[in-house]
Amino acid sequence: MRHVVAPSREVLNLLTSREHELIREPQVLYFRDVYDHLVRLTDEFDSFRELTAATIELYLSTVNNNLSVIMKRLTAATVVLAGIAAVAGVFGMSEASSALAGQEGFGFWLITIATVLIAAVVLAVLRRIDWV
Repeated sequence: MRHVVAPSREVLNLLTSREHELIREPQVLYFRDVYDHLVRLTDEFDSFRELTAATIELYLSTVNNNLSVIMKRLTAATVVLAGIAAVAGVFGMSEASSALAGQEGFGFWLITIATVLIAAVVLAVLRRIDWV
């Protein structure tokens, strides 16, 4: 609508000027009235455009904040699981079958319990800083 109203406003401004004698004096008042209405419409369209832009910006900001919260939670899960995976990678999973069968010493169980406790501590810290 603005693309139609703005050029029409300029045309009516030219028609109401006294340079052209195409329109007589009694009709100039009507054209000025139409010109005033077009100026108001243009101002309203500009206001609506700004309001729409602000609304879209607010929506995008909300989406960005929600994405930030999701990314913090995924990072927290990654920290916990990466720590467990690092310990499991260092000590190897080939030892698990013999430890579960009772053929290993208490080292496997010590490492497993320590890993779970460290993961719990990391999870508690992450909860304290509101990442989980």
